[in-house]
Amino acid sequence: MTTQASPLASEADLMRAYIEAIPFAIPTMRVFRRNIIAARLNGGHFVRAGIPGQCDLYGYVKSSRPAVSWCWAHPIEIECKAARTRWTKGQKKWRAFCEEWRIPYLALEARKDETPGDTVGRWVKETMNYVGTLA
Repeated sequence: MTTQASPLASEADLMRAYIEAIPFAIPTMRVFRRNIIAARLNGGHFVRAGIPGQCDLYGYVKSSRPAVSWCWAHPIEIECKAARTRWTKGQKKWRAFCEEWRIPYLALEARKDETPGDTVGRWVKETMNYVGTLA
């Protein structure tokens, strides 16, 4: 019987493992977590940070030649989805924005029949393939 662990793995756990794996698999790439928050503080004040729908992660891929005359790295937006999560309206808008502006965008989605390790391994391979198209 196959263990169906991804539905139990949180998106945060999958992202953390992915961020840790990337520099070993792709030494010229670094990935960072983008925190989006919306919270009501004691006293009733409301705080928001980030743009709703922005990708969970962003990264930079070092290039052997400049992406533009002053920059030797390609930016990349990375959206991660656990097997049980859905795309929000804001995320769809952010993806459309990235496509319109020609910002590299990678969507990584877990599958219900994968273990967390299988998911992260596949995400790393998908990233390696995508990064190869940026150079």
